[in-house]
Formats: sequence, structure tokens, C-alpha cells
Amino acid sequence: MASGGAEVLRQAGIQVDYIESPSLSFIQRAWLHTIAQARPLMIWKVAVTLDGKVAAEDGTSQWITGEASRTDVQSLRAHSDAILIGTGTALRDNPTLVPRGHTARPLRIIMGEREIPSTHNIFDDQAETLYLQSRNIEKLTELLKSKGLNQVLIEAGPALGSALLSAGLIDEIVIYQAPKILGSGANFIADLGISTLAQHIQLELISTEQMGDDVKSHYRMRSNS
Repeated sequence: MASGGAEVLRQAGIQVDYIESPSLSFIQRAWLHTIAQARPLMIWKVAVTLDGKVAAEDGTSQWITGEASRTDVQSLRAHSDAILIGTGTALRDNPTLVPRGHTARPLRIIMGEREIPSTHNIFDDQAETLYLQSRNIEKLTELLKSKGLNQVLIEAGPALGSALLSAGLIDEIVIYQAPKILGSGANFIADLGISTLAQHIQLELISTEQMGDDVKSHYRMRSNS
């Protein structure tokens, strides 16, 4: 309510009560984060097996998780202002990144130096696409700031996701974990240069939820204790 609005209502004989709403605060967290940090809230979404693999040894990854998880991702996309992927994901998966079943059309951003054919789905006319042909994280940060975004969903693979994590630009991680074991293949985290336990990156669990046979875990970053 605008400043002084409550008093005006009280003078008119209308009772005004303030209600603390944790759920409302959570919904507003991206906007509040953008104001405080001068950059959008960055959420990394990953789909992994029980042993932390995002793809099999032959590169196959569709589909690791079940339909319930994939449907939930559409909602996560729809509530984001932009979706970021690397050129590897664009070439391998050829995604549209358009939230299925929603009217929202988040900005699509590709980052990397490899060429993407103009015929790929990411360049269709369903939503706007920006192609940042660079691996420079500072250039990405400036681009995101210039677009006035509040929330960016990162659907990148291990290389770009881990680079953003190392740069301190990942604020939350949403993990959809399937009850499958591969034993080999691509890990969802690349080498972070951490050689001892004291250097670990600490996460705080926000929520966990059953998604069919999968489990969705939502984390935020926390300073090491």
C-alpha cells in the first residue's frame, strides 16, 4: 500500500490490517534481489540422475526426468523474464524454450562462440532471441542489466552453468532428480577448482517436492560457514 494509504482508509472508517505473507515475499524475491544486487536473480535448472549425471556417455539426455517434472519446468520458464542457454545446449537439444501451456514468452538468450544455424528452433518467431557470441561473463552481466530483467532461468549445461557458479552469479539451483543411475556420462557440475572441503559452496534448501517418480529440490546459495 502506498505511503499514507492505510491512514486515509482508517479515517474513512475502514479497518486496515497488515498481514505478513512469506509466500508473497518469495514471489517478490526476484524483484527485491534486482534492486539490492543491481542484476537479475539467476536460477540454474538442472535435470539429473540419482548419481548426478545430466547425460549418458553417448550424449543422450532426453528424457532423464518424467512428465511431471517437465511440466513443472514450463511453469518455471513462464515465471522468468529470460531463459539462458549455451551454444552446446542449442546445438545438441535444438530447444524452443517457449513455455508449453503458457502465454508468457520469455526472452531467449544464447551464449557461446559456436555458430548456430538460423534454422534452429531457438530462432523461430515464437519469442525474441539474443545471441551473445562470447564467453565473457562480464558481457553477459551487462547485457542482462541493460534488458531490465528480474529473473533469468539458466538451462545451460555443465560448462556454462559451472562458469556462472564460479563467478558467483548463480543465486538459486532447482534440481529435478530422477531415480535412475548411469554410472558414467556428464556430471551436472564441471571442475570448479575446489581441492579441499573447506572451499565448498554451501547451499540452503528452500523446498523439496515429489514430481511423479522424481524429486524437485530448490536451493539458494549461502555463504560458507
